Amino acid sequence: MAEEKNQSNIKAQIKTANVGLDMDSSIPQVGQGKLSYALNAAVENFDSNSVNYQNEPGNEFCLEFPSGFVLIGKYFIQEKNKHIFFLTNPITQESEIGYMENNDCIYHTFISASCLNFNINYPIIKIAHKITNCTTEIYWTDGLNPRRFLNLDPETIPYILALDSTACDLKYTNEIDCNQLKLQPKFNIPNIDIIDVVSGGNLTAGTVQFAVQYSDVSGNPYTSYYSVTNPVPLADPQMTTPNFNYNVGKSVVLSISNLESSGLFQYYNLAVIKTVNAISSVELIGTYFINSDKEKITYTGQNVTNVRLSISDIFEKQPYYDVAKDLTSVQDVLVWTDLTTISNINYQLIANKIKLEWETWRVPANKNYSDEKVAANLRGYLRDEVYPIEICFLLTGGKQTDRFHIPGRQKDSNESYIDVPTTNNDFIGNPDYYNNEETIGYSPYWKIYNTASVIDKSRGYNTNKNYEGPYEYGKFAYWESEDLYPCIEEVWGELAGKPIRHHKFPDVLVSPIFEEKLFTSSSNMEMGPTAIFPLGIKIDISQITSLIETSSLTREQKNDIVGFKILRGDRSTNKSIIGKGIIRNVGEYSRDEQSFYFPNYPYNDLNEDPFLTDFNNKFEETADAWLVICSITGTYDYVSIGTGLPKTDNEMIAGKVYEFCSLTKPVYKSGKACIGPANFDAYSIRPCDGAATNSYYAGNVTRWSCLNLPTGEVSAPIFVPCSFGVAFYTRSGFDVDQKIIKTFVESGGSGAGSEVPFGIALKLPSFEYPIGILPDPSQPISRQPFGRRSTLKCGKPEPLKAFEKEELRLRQVFNSPETSFGQPFLGNVLKLENVIFGRGKDHFVQVKDNAKYRLLSKEAQQDALTSCFSIAAASNAAVFTAYQAYLTIYINGITRRNYAYSYNSIADYNYTSSVGNNLGIKQRELDIVSYLIPGVQNTGDDKNINNYQRESSVFMKTIKERETNETITTVSPIDFPNKVPSILNTSGQPIVTDASRCTISSSERCEGPGQEKDISVVSYYASLKNVIPNQWGQIYTYEAVDTGFQRINFKLNPETATIFGGDTFISRFSFKTKLPFFIDNRVKAPDDSDIFYDELGNVAYPKYWHSSRSILEDFPPMKNIISYKAHNFDCPNDPSKILTATGIAGTYRTYYDGYFYLFAYGIPNFYCETSYNLDLRQAFNNKEGDFFPHVSTGIPDDWLQESFVSIANDNTYTYNVTYSKQNKENFFTTLPQEYVGKPCLTNYPFRTIYSELQTQNADNRVNNWLIYRPISFFDFPQNYGRLISLDGIQNKAVLARFENKSLLYNNLLVMDTSNPQSAYLGNPNIFKGAPPIDFAETDLGYVGCQNRMLLKIPQGQVTVDAKRGQVFLIEGTQAVDITTFGSGMNRFFTDHLSFEILRYFPNVDTDNNFTGVGLTGVYDSKFERMILTKLDYIPIDPDVKYDDVKKEFYIETVEYINGPTTTTTSSTSTTSTTSTTSTSTTTTTTTTACLDCVEEDVIIGTQTWMKCNFDGTTYKNGDPIPEVQDPVAWAALTTGAWCYYNNDISNAPYGKIYNLHALQDARGIGPVGYRIPTNAEFATLITFLGGSGTAGITLKEQGFCHWNSFNTDATNTSGFSAFGGGFREEVSGNFTSFQDWSYLGCSTSFTPGFGRVLELKASSSTAFLSTGLAILGAYVRLIKE
Repeated sequence: MAEEKNQSNIKAQIKTANVGLDMDSSIPQVGQGKLSYALNAAVENFDSNSVNYQNEPGNEFCLEFPSGFVLIGKYFIQEKNKHIFFLTNPITQESEIGYMENNDCIYHTFISASCLNFNINYPIIKIAHKITNCTTEIYWTDGLNPRRFLNLDPETIPYILALDSTACDLKYTNEIDCNQLKLQPKFNIPNIDIIDVVSGGNLTAGTVQFAVQYSDVSGNPYTSYYSVTNPVPLADPQMTTPNFNYNVGKSVVLSISNLESSGLFQYYNLAVIKTVNAISSVELIGTYFINSDKEKITYTGQNVTNVRLSISDIFEKQPYYDVAKDLTSVQDVLVWTDLTTISNINYQLIANKIKLEWETWRVPANKNYSDEKVAANLRGYLRDEVYPIEICFLLTGGKQTDRFHIPGRQKDSNESYIDVPTTNNDFIGNPDYYNNEETIGYSPYWKIYNTASVIDKSRGYNTNKNYEGPYEYGKFAYWESEDLYPCIEEVWGELAGKPIRHHKFPDVLVSPIFEEKLFTSSSNMEMGPTAIFPLGIKIDISQITSLIETSSLTREQKNDIVGFKILRGDRSTNKSIIGKGIIRNVGEYSRDEQSFYFPNYPYNDLNEDPFLTDFNNKFEETADAWLVICSITGTYDYVSIGTGLPKTDNEMIAGKVYEFCSLTKPVYKSGKACIGPANFDAYSIRPCDGAATNSYYAGNVTRWSCLNLPTGEVSAPIFVPCSFGVAFYTRSGFDVDQKIIKTFVESGGSGAGSEVPFGIALKLPSFEYPIGILPDPSQPISRQPFGRRSTLKCGKPEPLKAFEKEELRLRQVFNSPETSFGQPFLGNVLKLENVIFGRGKDHFVQVKDNAKYRLLSKEAQQDALTSCFSIAAASNAAVFTAYQAYLTIYINGITRRNYAYSYNSIADYNYTSSVGNNLGIKQRELDIVSYLIPGVQNTGDDKNINNYQRESSVFMKTIKERETNETITTVSPIDFPNKVPSILNTSGQPIVTDASRCTISSSERCEGPGQEKDISVVSYYASLKNVIPNQWGQIYTYEAVDTGFQRINFKLNPETATIFGGDTFISRFSFKTKLPFFIDNRVKAPDDSDIFYDELGNVAYPKYWHSSRSILEDFPPMKNIISYKAHNFDCPNDPSKILTATGIAGTYRTYYDGYFYLFAYGIPNFYCETSYNLDLRQAFNNKEGDFFPHVSTGIPDDWLQESFVSIANDNTYTYNVTYSKQNKENFFTTLPQEYVGKPCLTNYPFRTIYSELQTQNADNRVNNWLIYRPISFFDFPQNYGRLISLDGIQNKAVLARFENKSLLYNNLLVMDTSNPQSAYLGNPNIFKGAPPIDFAETDLGYVGCQNRMLLKIPQGQVTVDAKRGQVFLIEGTQAVDITTFGSGMNRFFTDHLSFEILRYFPNVDTDNNFTGVGLTGVYDSKFERMILTKLDYIPIDPDVKYDDVKKEFYIETVEYINGPTTTTTSSTSTTSTTSTTSTSTTTTTTTTACLDCVEEDVIIGTQTWMKCNFDGTTYKNGDPIPEVQDPVAWAALTTGAWCYYNNDISNAPYGKIYNLHALQDARGIGPVGYRIPTNAEFATLITFLGGSGTAGITLKEQGFCHWNSFNTDATNTSGFSAFGGGFREEVSGNFTSFQDWSYLGCSTSFTPGFGRVLELKASSSTAFLSTGLAILGAYVRLIKE
């Protein structure tokens, strides 16, 4: 009892401690059988009813890693009983992967290589493995290096190929190829070239494009598709069919080069994009084994697999994620998450300096764009158009960078012309400024005219007619936008904030589009094809190499660039030129007192028209001109000469004179007027009394009349009627015999002989009277050339002169492919590119199937009547009966004739004359521009335009005046094309005129209308434009198009190349111009059917016609007995002169014969720049659309026959738009708008990507864990904190653990079957099978996680929420808090599970359980327990700080060392050398004072070097080297100079910076016995120190005195002691990279203007030689001679 009283509350009752720990309750509350605390106690449950406690055994030593190596990751492959270890040596930077088998405690090194780049701050926590029937592979990530994998078969260890290795004899070095360990390794980007298109094959009309990607043996892709070629058109140019889907019987020969032959990939896929009828489809041609780095394949269309792809498969980029922080596997799918990619590096400063020129190629006359290779490879750019040009770099690993703008050229002497004033006719747009009076505006010359120029003929060009290749090159025109580059200098450099400059190509004045035929005279011009000059971009590829090498990119970034592509802007919605084509002038005519405009026909003949007259000639003998002189307003009637019908109630207004044509004398109806002939004479009459006074009278008085004349004597002169004799009332009062003077007169005053006596006559139009010239008074009557002649040609129609008025030059019609094949929005400027002219041929063809007629002549009827009267003169009835019999005989003897003919022609424009700048004849702004369709159309002009049954065109009217600040300036119309100065000879006459209209008679072909004769044609080649001052908008607001120009490994091939891949073809455009002379015809009508052509004229009045209108004549004594059809024929017969030898009428006297014209046709063929491949324009059939290239060598009469193709049908522009396909599908990104100039690490912390499902079959040799489809990714929710880890659960679910929550995805869709293409594109729905299980919803979060550790035990999975002090067991779909209150451990974990270090440093990484802060856990199956270990720290010194970047703790201290305050830091890292424990301490050290360089020599190998950088100011001969501080002056230097870094003398310990001009100067630098090293001597130094990869370590000074904190690898074992003094940039003259880089110059000149430097970097172990401009500033380290 006494002993019991002395016992404590905790009793030594071991056998009763059979329940477990209770650390939550107070001591009195601890239940029976529970412990409140236990140290090193192991709990064992033997029979499920009792618990035994044992001492925890200590750790047992198993194995030791190599000296200096630290464990950063481990993994156990249970199936193989193999432990995998990941080690690194933080001092030597060595890394290796080793293993232990069967727990034998023997460590084996599997691979060892510094390129593994393991780091103690980036542990390898998550690892996955896959066992196949062949091998075992492990996959891992550390969050620092790329995602990697390793085959554990020693036979598969990847080594670098030896240089003498071949495809059939592989040889390897002993160096590990870490590139092959990457899931996305660096590889050669393959390239495809179209070699040829050959006959034979199964290809369909359309276009084909090709692309290549690396794959496995089954075709599963490892990479994106690359090198998508430009579309290759496949067609039969002569095919005439409405169907575009026909077999062309051709094959395409491809060359695939730069294939990866290192063994990294063994197969590649070749795919084809086929576009037929504008519908694209994609097929996998096949999967091919890589035999060598270059292969040749012929695609016939027959060897196609059954795999159908989509466009997305080709152009969707493979997901390039450089780094992942986590991985897991589930259902044989490998999953990676928390991804990072280095997606944005600024290459703009390189692009800023790229200089481009334009260059044309010559395609000979025997080729055109129907040639597949020409169409695919030589599609050029539109002259005078503005294009953005951009570059996109291709990197190792197949990455494609953002696109970067290449600015257009800067202003130079081409822009030295004086500014253009608004008084210049050519002025367009808004002025930039005004004169002092603000009446005249001005704009720079380059805004008005194209300032491009030619430099020279291209290298290799020759005059062989079959030469094909570069022809001519030159400078682009200057162009700038009103929009500005972004104001981000870090990105845009010197361009920031300045106007955007794009590339403006030369216009036709500078660069012709075709090669002219030889011109000797207008009569010797040639027809037929000629050579063309597609326009491209000339690029010097060595320039790109140099700019990369001299850029501020790191060496690694420079080396990453293995290729580039050139891009251009997509003009679909960004064009200043709407179209280019031919223009014709517009004429004017009047018909039935209405005036109309009409387009010229069939070409642009400006002469009088032989087919048309100004007035109707059907009443030629009875029509006359009349005057109506109105004194009181009223009305009058007359008979129209056009229709022969009365025109009634025509208004007349007092005081006005009306002049018109009428078939009869006009009839007055109301009001007061004098009416008489408009043509009359003035006579001089000598009075009968012999008086000397003369009077002047008007002739034709009998046809004058005066109505309602006033009575009584009148003082005003009046006309008087002449109903009986002619009485002339004058003051003299005498009469004149009317037989002598049949005229009238008005009263005249005295002195009539000295002036014109009749006032009214003076008021008449066009009265001619020569003042001062009197008639001869000696004659009683003398006819003098006085009087009036009407300008109206009523009785005698003349040929229509439709183009005489100057104002007509304001109007043109325009025909182009762009406005014919489509209807784009029209422009506001007409620019004349040049005058085009050439030769054609014409003939006349009888219109087929036209109605035939028998036209009985008047003479035949007269003969018949004469005979009848001689036979039966006594009886009119008998005469008539006989007459009818005669007529029957005559008519039956006449063969019906087709009188209708068509004028058919064709012409080639193969010659040009220039339209010069600054002459006021180049361009005009448009007042009206409108599509012109067949019909009579109101275009908004003052007259309608008659385009009845004509071709569709564009009507244009240029401005007449320009208003500038309320000042009106007259703008002259453009000249006719034959008036341009360049087409005139020395006599001022055109060397050729358009003479393209004639009749059968005028061309002397009455006997043979079908004869072909030459014609000449002249027109303008012009462009319809818009003035867009900010064309293309802000930078990158437009889409970029792949030009197809790609260069791989370009650094090894510094060629000069021409970039095509534009949007413009140069082809011959032809269309049918047509004019129906009548608005109706009798084609396919019954013979003898009525037609009144004389009333059906279309334009003006056709001169030749026939009519069903009868003309009746008397044959006394019979009235109107003769009747014949009205007609007016060309080449008419004359029945009145056709008699037999006996004087009796012959056969040809009985009918009328000749020709008249129904239609006029022309087919202009001219070379034109267009987005349509006109050489492949499709013909609908062999009649319709017989244009070039389908037009026959002669005139295509079938196309020009009404019975085949009605003139009512507009031109058909049937075209397979596939042939104009551009390479637009590829998508190119740009730098983010928020980009600030530094490489952008794009992090996707919530994104996961996953591999293909592993195929399970015995023969499977495909590793699907290496295959990642473009859309196989998923983005997790972002509202639960950071995504910490993904873990596969029981190979069927994924546990997503976030910082504050966990979600269980237990319904995975590993294969998406909803989309038949999904198996190839990928599966975006793997995590979308069902909503995930959310274990609980609390305000504080539940089942959160901050560490990737997940402990898998038989009961489920254990995860730790350290922040909240909770441990969860996930069982199935339930999450149980096993540390909740009542567990006995709640208080302990709440108090101790969270990381103490976070209270001091919130950014410390708490997930490094190997060498830092973190959690680790194991499951002890023997005791069925979990062991959780937390590594944590509390700083014991308040001055401890944490470096987030280096992941190091440090103390900052201050020392005073005879000068300014120096701040130094010291740091420590936690390390571990065994696999079982890890310890850490934090200490503080202080650096010693930094010492300057010691002037002494150091021997390295066979060389002796100065140990300090040189700091002299003179050459060896004593000449001074100037100090230059100003950056602009530095950048402009061409001779030597020096400076201190930042122009600060405190940087003198680093030495002086010299430009490379000084180092290359023959005078030399340095004291006696020393000199500047050469490039070769630097190379010797690097080789001696172990090569470029490691020499930097031994050359750099150790520590951070003269280098920044990244200089962790330097050993300076060579004693060279290089300082990181930075350098001075070439172009800007700025200082950069202080304590980060060391640039040491040499005396070697790389090329003129360039030099070589040795580069060292703080963060790199390499030492390498590079090239820089001679104005680059570098330090000098002298070598002893």
